[in-house]
Amino acid sequence: MSSGYRCWHGGGMNDRFPNFRVFLLSLAKTWTVAANPSAFIAVKWTRSCSQAERLKGHLFFSVVANRSTVSHHDHARTVRLAPEIATLENIIEIDHVTKRYGDIEALQDISLQFPPGVTGLLGPNGSGKSTLIKALLGLLSTQAGNGRILDYKWPRDAQQIRDSIGYLPEDDCYIAGLDGIESVRLMSELSGLRGKEALRRSHEMMDFCGFGEERYREVESYSTGMRQKLKFAQALVHDPPLLILDEPTTGLDPDQRLAMLKRIRNLATSHGKSIILSTHILSDVRTVCDHVIILVNGQVRMADSMANLSRPIEPTMHLSILGDHQPFQNRASEAGFQSAWNQDKRTLDVFGIESTETMTIWNWAAETGTAIRAIEPAVNSLEQIFIDVAAAKKHGSNDNAIPAGSARLSEDERGNQ
Repeated sequence: MSSGYRCWHGGGMNDRFPNFRVFLLSLAKTWTVAANPSAFIAVKWTRSCSQAERLKGHLFFSVVANRSTVSHHDHARTVRLAPEIATLENIIEIDHVTKRYGDIEALQDISLQFPPGVTGLLGPNGSGKSTLIKALLGLLSTQAGNGRILDYKWPRDAQQIRDSIGYLPEDDCYIAGLDGIESVRLMSELSGLRGKEALRRSHEMMDFCGFGEERYREVESYSTGMRQKLKFAQALVHDPPLLILDEPTTGLDPDQRLAMLKRIRNLATSHGKSIILSTHILSDVRTVCDHVIILVNGQVRMADSMANLSRPIEPTMHLSILGDHQPFQNRASEAGFQSAWNQDKRTLDVFGIESTETMTIWNWAAETGTAIRAIEPAVNSLEQIFIDVAAAKKHGSNDNAIPAGSARLSEDERGNQ
């Protein structure tokens, strides 16, 4: 065995596949997708075995890992207690990070703070989201920048950081020939768990992710949605305090998507996990996220809480009115409040009035004989904010960020309230 390799024997998997071998290589020797950064794993098939050997289950593959990754016979590293993140003001703080690919700056001197909770990482294609995630995981080196992730210095403590992160990659990364429970158990053992505890934890995570008897089927037979759930179980199996989820709801049907979002929210609210959610589905961000970061062309264009983003610059009340709206609108105008009527939706937005002043609205309705069907505070459209942020960059804006509350709720979205 050449220098830099370690052989890991897959426990019960050796019984099923006698020639099953896993090699742990230095990351510097390869580029590929990490399946679980806690063990810093990525999979490549070797082509040395014949098709007949593969059909017999003689699986030969390489698992790319940091040299200090736990092997079955190397117990120098043990599973550590995760750092306490509840007391941290920010789980991630990075300063002046720059990443260049030749003449292209994928990350342009960005500084960011990720507070505890669920943070949505948004941006158009090519905005630098994937580069940022890979840099945080230590999969990419940067030309400049430093910071802290949890209680560890970044990028100096890359190995400890990876041990404390569960990563769900966008692309599939599974080992052909293994069934679902074996795939999750492999990740748990490479993360330091052993024997019955590794198997117990793997079953626990598959239960949490909604797997039944299909956990005993080979992964190749899984649908796209089932593979997403499998990757989620693999990311969770070592109980990390921080999760990075890259497009976790891709390929899920509506019921599965809602279940996945519920699990993500439950992990944050009931189990104290902090989560970075990278996605293009803005409704998912609205559903589960506490904070939002938008990247455009390698720059941070917006970073704020969902509460602030949802709050219009000017307080606005959204009214659904039955019958003639004009007397009510005239009364609001007499009181000094501007308003806007949407004939198709039969809704009236009254600007400048706080949600605490609803009694004033009811008094106007009583005075004018107006029937109000519903009343609620208007909120900003995340879709419109995203469009505005991207458009500002296209039009050459040099501002570091567009302020929260810069876009009112769109008429279509108002009608869905």
